[in-house]
Amino acid sequence: MRMMAPVRWFCVSVFILSSFVLSCRTAEVQKKESAEIKEGQTLAVMSFDSINAGKDIGVAVSEIIRSEISSMDDIPYTVVERIMLNRVLQEQELSMTGLVSTSRAVKIGKILYANYLLMGRVIKAGDRYRISASIVETNTAIVKKQVYEDVRGEHDIPLASKAVSYKLFDRQIDYGQPGEKPALSVDGTYASVYTDARGIHHGGSIVLRIKGNRVQGYNIAQIGRADMYGVIEGDFINGYYKAHYGYGNFTFRVSEGGKHLIGSYYQVSNGAHGDWIAVRGDAFKLPDELYTGKWETGDRCLVKWSGDGYWYPGRVARKEDGLYFIAYDDGDKEWRFEKYIREENLKPGDVVFAKWKSGRRYYRGKIAMRKGDNIFINYDDGDKEWTTVSMVRVIID
Repeated sequence: MRMMAPVRWFCVSVFILSSFVLSCRTAEVQKKESAEIKEGQTLAVMSFDSINAGKDIGVAVSEIIRSEISSMDDIPYTVVERIMLNRVLQEQELSMTGLVSTSRAVKIGKILYANYLLMGRVIKAGDRYRISASIVETNTAIVKKQVYEDVRGEHDIPLASKAVSYKLFDRQIDYGQPGEKPALSVDGTYASVYTDARGIHHGGSIVLRIKGNRVQGYNIAQIGRADMYGVIEGDFINGYYKAHYGYGNFTFRVSEGGKHLIGSYYQVSNGAHGDWIAVRGDAFKLPDELYTGKWETGDRCLVKWSGDGYWYPGRVARKEDGLYFIAYDDGDKEWRFEKYIREENLKPGDVVFAKWKSGRRYYRGKIAMRKGDNIFINYDDGDKEWTTVSMVRVIID
């Protein structure tokens, strides 16, 4: 490994030492100033900054933390998905990066309809990494919680990200030891598939090795090899992969004692995302839990669109090989797994996001009345109108 120049090393060390002092001081002040976080609030995890580390690793860390928080029980937040943030910020002609100033938190929160933002940074000095994170209330721009964690070596970044996630909610993390009995039985080789906007694809072979609560392995696919590093949280494995084509994140739910890995991925370098499913052995077969065949051709439904994570009205056009071909009301079409399909039963009192006067942007409001496919919406800003179900999208936990 190439060593850093002495002057550069000194400057980075001073910077990190200053960050240590600032973090400690901020944490001390917070004990006096922070208020109780209310239940049922929305949390948006922004892209983390990177200092002396690749830009991709900051986004990867923010995604691991988002996945860790989403995996927790009994937290007072609904965590917004990254693809949903990407879409909203794109519609508002903003970027996921450069938004870490707390002075802009109020504006960003209104745009995202998020009560809190989680922002942070990854700092590298030699082989050491510091991950720091803050929860900011968007109404006031007040920092409610600020924590950090230090590790030596890139391989322990998932574990440090988990530690940060735990500290944000005053929870203790058991680091464990590499030689401990594995927390899950997933050692071995898996055949996998992945989905994207074009459909479903064979994803090559995944090989995993677990030591305690740490996960290491690799994925061999047509595009090349990707090294995988993760950490276990209950029945979930959260981590990132690194290859010649860039960084990406993955979250797997371990099913049937390690027979299936059912999860998702986010490709940091190009924004691609989708499902990532693996089955132990050399041949892939879709797990039974992902397809029951309950939906029939022509059924009206709400479907989670792969493009942004919102749920849109549509119909089942056909089904094949465990997938449903969805024709959305707005004209889009795609193949989706059954878990992304719900009954369309929008009713008065439901919160929706609708296109005001059938325009380009969506605004939040509540359904006041419904007559067939026509709905009357009271928008949060005071406007009102009759529109149709085809003009709305919703968030479903």
